[in-house]
Amino acid sequence: MPTDVERFVDNDTDLVLRGQGFELRLAGQCSGGCVIDTSPDGREVLTLEQEGRANVGGEGFLPGALEGIEVGEHTLQVNGTSFDGVPRTANLGVLVNPAPLPAPGWGVLPSTGTDTTALWLVALVMLGLGLVATTRRRLA
Repeated sequence: MPTDVERFVDNDTDLVLRGQGFELRLAGQCSGGCVIDTSPDGREVLTLEQEGRANVGGEGFLPGALEGIEVGEHTLQVNGTSFDGVPRTANLGVLVNPAPLPAPGWGVLPSTGTDTTALWLVALVMLGLGLVATTRRRLA
């Protein structure tokens, strides 16, 4: 059964929903700090980054699990059960941005040197021809 929920931002970092017998907090973990903006319809939206994390915590829900989401605008729906068995659902606006590029000097190293695949193939062919020639001489 839908109930009235208070929505507010706490400490400029947490998006909070508070209702009768529960409180839900959503905060992001972003490399430059996550931002809480206001959508065109006047609702708070937490901006996350791809491959980042969102911490969900609160009171009045049994423990559960989190899943990752892709880049774009989403509605994060948290479903849970109160300790007295009543189902609870909360919807939060979330914007996920692409992950920032790694700092220069970090990440995958470029390939150096030459590709030796052709050299190895030639060596295997030569070895095979040498074995055939040796076998023919011994049989002759």
